[in-house]
Amino acid sequence: DVVGEWRRSQGDLRGAKQASWHCFEEVREKSMAPTWSTMAYLAAAAALPTWWVLGNRQAATDTGFKSFLKDDSVLPAGRERDSKSFESFLKCKGVKGNAASEDPSVLRESLDEEEIDDRPRANVLVLYGTEFGFSREIAEKLAEELKRTKEYRSQVINMADCAEGLELNKHQAVMIPVSTQGDGVAPAEAREFCDWLESDAAPSLRGTYFGVCALGDKTYTHFCRCGRKVDARMESLGATRVVDRVDVDKEDWIAVDGWISSVISSLSSLPLTKELRSSKVEVSNTKAKWGKSHPFPAKLVSIERLCQIKQDTDKDTICVKFHIGNSGLKYEPGDALGVYPTNRLQDVDDLLEALSEDGNQLVAIPSWHYSEVDDEGSPLYKEGLMTLREALAKCYDIREPRTSLLSNLLEEMSSIPTNGHALQVRSLQNLLSEGIVKNTKLEKYLAQRHVVDIVKDFAVAKLPLDKFLRSLRQLQPRLYSISSSQLEAEDEVCLTVAIVRYEALEKDRVGVCSTFLSDRVEEGSTIPIFISKNPDFRLPRDSGKPIIMIGPGTGLAPFRAFVKERILRERIYNEEPGPAMLFFGCRDANQDYLYGDLLESWRKDGKVDLVTAFSRMQEKKVYVQTRLREESSAKQVWDLVSQGGHIYICGDANHMAGEVEQALLDIFSMYLPQSQAFPQAEANKRAVAFLQALSEGHRYERDVWFS
Repeated sequence: DVVGEWRRSQGDLRGAKQASWHCFEEVREKSMAPTWSTMAYLAAAAALPTWWVLGNRQAATDTGFKSFLKDDSVLPAGRERDSKSFESFLKCKGVKGNAASEDPSVLRESLDEEEIDDRPRANVLVLYGTEFGFSREIAEKLAEELKRTKEYRSQVINMADCAEGLELNKHQAVMIPVSTQGDGVAPAEAREFCDWLESDAAPSLRGTYFGVCALGDKTYTHFCRCGRKVDARMESLGATRVVDRVDVDKEDWIAVDGWISSVISSLSSLPLTKELRSSKVEVSNTKAKWGKSHPFPAKLVSIERLCQIKQDTDKDTICVKFHIGNSGLKYEPGDALGVYPTNRLQDVDDLLEALSEDGNQLVAIPSWHYSEVDDEGSPLYKEGLMTLREALAKCYDIREPRTSLLSNLLEEMSSIPTNGHALQVRSLQNLLSEGIVKNTKLEKYLAQRHVVDIVKDFAVAKLPLDKFLRSLRQLQPRLYSISSSQLEAEDEVCLTVAIVRYEALEKDRVGVCSTFLSDRVEEGSTIPIFISKNPDFRLPRDSGKPIIMIGPGTGLAPFRAFVKERILRERIYNEEPGPAMLFFGCRDANQDYLYGDLLESWRKDGKVDLVTAFSRMQEKKVYVQTRLREESSAKQVWDLVSQGGHIYICGDANHMAGEVEQALLDIFSMYLPQSQAFPQAEANKRAVAFLQALSEGHRYERDVWFS
């Protein structure tokens, strides 16, 4: 494989260059005097790359400079070398024979298939929308499988790069893996494209074939809603569905692989036009300067402790303030801030020890890793490489194992003698015996373990490093509801973060990002951040409309911003705010009453009607849903809704959000006109229909999450 050999040679050459550079660095750091020995040392260092090139060209009969250059006479008509790339003029390592006369067929195999391709192929567009990277993985795998057939060319495009739309009608086949985010909406960076697709600006797609792989999580109410909407919209625009939509729950690779196989099988039966050249899509990327793939390096201004910690089991929450300077970042109350954390170095070193790997060895930076820059704005890693220790700290999720790690370990075990480790083999086979989808035994095993635990449990199977890294998840940014109003300080943004600490397998565990902010960075540190827009969680455009906010614990975060915004709009723009009712709950008023002094001052000044629920300050636990059902609160909620009020819920989706919603339904079934005239079952149906109407009118909005 000439291409593979060339790529390996580039890695070796980079190593030689780096060894040379380290020699110079050692001289600089040790402030060596310019003695004859020092000069000899530097000369030897400078010779390293040259020695490598000559040492790997012994097979060539001509060792002059021209022997290392490609022969332009074998290039197709109209093709030229990249004049800005010296390497584009160099031959590939491993070409035998006379260096001055290359075999054209060998040269063509050594060049990128997309650059020179004399085989007619059908062009397929693979368009994805992703929040956490899974859709991108599927898109890339589909593209690779299409390429493997030698019948298709594909271009993989991110919806995030097509905010102003795409000329889909110019493509004969479009395959779309797309995820659903939060409470049934499109991924944040794909939102503008999906809005465009739903608009009148989208073209007729008659003559275009398509297929959709919808991704979601069944624990959320609106499972795969975005994918379903895209699928229906493509059909309504006239496109022809060539493969049934698949709704994928979490990371069900069996369903995904089945969809990919169906796509390839279906495409083979279509009358697709084959071309010699790829029909590359020119993407007009109008995204803001700073975003998820290019986060802003914000300065951490302060960390304020919000709780009184008396024992280890007490809740611990902090307020984190960032300075965003003249970045141009804009946010509204309801938006979230994305924060890129790093894994604890202790956890990284524990994993390196379990792997028996050198943390200082260089590895390729994953293609999905965000852009990092130095203080001057230049790329931090210019060679596309970083140390393994850095990669495990910044790029990979070493906390939540993927099932593919176990599958790969079992495959590795099958290739070595079973003597002495038969128990490990049987244990792993037993875990995977029911497959990797809806396998409760496997889910229970993985839920308690980090990646290092898996490596230690099956230590006999040592995966090659590149295969091990491919078995890991991407380390995701954490999204936190913004707790501040930009009207208060344009160059600052605040978060409210609950610190996660727990125990599993008799080991202390921590939340990656919460402890990153509370324990591992200091005031003045630079943290990569970005704004994640949330247009489905917004204050009413009319400040005079009543608002009802329900947010226990850190669910209070966006409501702190809501109230601040309304107070400031009244002060700056003379906009008189409507009534505001806030339900807040925590364990103990003396321990974890977040922003307690501020909330009480708002209550005193008449800015909010505050209803609190301190669950552990009396014998019977009291929660926000308990307070909602109390007669006085229920009547007030109904009165505010009747006046055109908006309802907001933020926080835990496991229990709180559902129980609060049921409390609201009970209130509506009681107070809707003529409710007493209907049987209870009918009254309940009317309440559900009423809440649905509020939701469709953007008067009932939720920002909830499963923990």
